[in-house]
Amino acid sequence: MLSFLRGILRDKIRYLFLLLFILFTLENVFGKDVIKQKQEELNSIKQKMNIQKTLVEQAKSKERNLVREINTIDQEIEITSKRIEELEKHLNQVLVLKKEAERRLNIAQKNLRSSRERLGEKLFLIYRYGNTEYLELLLGARDPYDFLTRCRFLSQLAKEDALLVKSIQDEMANVNRWRKELNDKERDIKATREELLSKQKFLAEKKDERNKLLAQTVSERVFYERALKELEESSRVLEALIRRLQQTAQGPGLVGNLYWPTTGRLITSPFGYRIHPIWGIRMFHSGIDISGSYGDPIYAVNDGRVIFSGWQSGYGKVVIIDHGNGMSTLYAHCSQLLVNEGDQVKRGQLIGRVGSTGWSTGNHLHFEIRRNGSPINPLSVIK
Repeated sequence: MLSFLRGILRDKIRYLFLLLFILFTLENVFGKDVIKQKQEELNSIKQKMNIQKTLVEQAKSKERNLVREINTIDQEIEITSKRIEELEKHLNQVLVLKKEAERRLNIAQKNLRSSRERLGEKLFLIYRYGNTEYLELLLGARDPYDFLTRCRFLSQLAKEDALLVKSIQDEMANVNRWRKELNDKERDIKATREELLSKQKFLAEKKDERNKLLAQTVSERVFYERALKELEESSRVLEALIRRLQQTAQGPGLVGNLYWPTTGRLITSPFGYRIHPIWGIRMFHSGIDISGSYGDPIYAVNDGRVIFSGWQSGYGKVVIIDHGNGMSTLYAHCSQLLVNEGDQVKRGQLIGRVGSTGWSTGNHLHFEIRRNGSPINPLSVIK
C-alpha cells in the first residue's frame, strides 16, 4: 500500500509541475495552437480529477462498510459478554448447590454410621444375651397371645432399624445422583464459557484488525481528497490562464544585462535532475535554489508584467513575471509578496522577500526561467 501511495504521490507531484508549466505559458507568443494544447492539458487534468473522485468515493464506500462491520462486531461482542455473565451467574448457583449436596451427603453419612452402630449393638446384644434376657422376655409371657405379641415387638425393632439404614442409604444415593448432575452441569457451563471467551477474543482481534483497516482507509481517502483538491486548483488556474491567453502584449523578453534576483549568490541546488529533498525520489529540478535568509529582498530580473502572485502548492508563495517574447521568470517559497497580478514591474524592482513556504526545507529562493513554456538553465541567461 505504501508503494501504491508513493505512486499516487508522484502523479500528484507531476500534476503540480504541470500546473507550474501552465503558469509559465505566455499568451500571444504561442497562438491558437498553444491554446489548443493547453485546453487538451486542461481536459487531461479533468480526467485525472474524475479518477480521483472515483477513488474518493470508493474509499468512502469502504469506510462505510467497515464502520457497519465494526458496529456488527460490537453487537456480537456485547451479546457474547452478556452470555458469559449469565453463565458465570449460573455457574455460581451450581457451585452453591454442590456445597449443599456435599453438606447433605456428609449428614447422611454420619446418620448411616450412627444407625449402623446402633443396629450392630442390638444384634450384638441379641447374639450375646439371646439365651437369657430375650429368652426371659419371651418366657415371661402370660399366655400364648402375649408370647406372640412379644415376638412381634422384637421383630418390629429389627425391621425399624433395617428400614432406617435403608432410608439413609437411599438418601445418600439421591444426593450422589444430584451431585453428579451438578458436576455435569458445572463441566458443561465451563466448556461453554471457554468457547464464548475464545469467541470474545476472536471478535476483539477482528475488531482491532478492522479498526486498523478503517484508519488506513481514512488516510487513503484524505490523501485522495487532497490530491483532488490540488487538481481542482490546477484546473481553476489553468482555466483562468487560458482565458487570459489573448490579453498579454508582446514584450522585449529577457535581453541585456539582467538583475540578479536576490542578495544571496550561493547556488545550493542547480538546474537539472536531483533527488527531491522532501519526497526522496529522482525528479527534474526546473530552476536553481539560491541561498538566503528569511526576509532577504527578491528583485525582478527585468521589466515585465506580473501574471501570477499568490499561493501555489509546492512552491508556496510565488511570483511569475511575463517578460514577453516567450520568456518568463518565477520566484518561489517567498515569505512575503510585494506585487499583485497585473502589475507592471521594472528591472531590479523589489517584488517579494525570501522565505520557506510550500515544499521547502529552509529559507531560500527558487528561481526559474522559461522560454515558450519550457524551463531553461537560468545560469545560461543570467550571470
